[in-house]
Amino acid sequence: TPEALRKDYELYFKQRCFAYRDLLFPEVPEVLEYLKKKNITLAIASSSSMPVIKKVLVETGLTGYFSEVVSGDMFQKSKPHPEIYFYTRKILKVNEARTLIVEDSDYGIQAGKLSGSTLAARRETRFGFTQKGADYLFDDMRELIVLLEAEQTT
Repeated sequence: TPEALRKDYELYFKQRCFAYRDLLFPEVPEVLEYLKKKNITLAIASSSSMPVIKKVLVETGLTGYFSEVVSGDMFQKSKPHPEIYFYTRKILKVNEARTLIVEDSDYGIQAGKLSGSTLAARRETRFGFTQKGADYLFDDMRELIVLLEAEQTT
């Protein structure tokens, strides 16, 4: 059953220790600090459960950067369905044209594109993602700063 599968999934991850700090790309705190100084509203819209999201944020030291944290547990359909992005934009009071989604997974990219927003991805080779469909694909998140600054001048 879906409930049994969810319990098995949660048990699997409880029994394994991920070093989330080690998985974090080193430039991410610098980019988040830049975005915060520019008063750009940030949210997390993750398929993960809220306890996992909070654990990752605490372990990586990134809790203070996001005005909203949305978990896939809140929705009946998971990514690649875009429901999580529709909801997150609604609570942020922004439309798809004013939203840049930064994703890593193929399902996340599909969901973001189906939601009508522009998609950026930091190249991720550790987990087998193709990242097809992203509008922008970076090798370093600082390239996102360059993109945003270019958008401001146009």
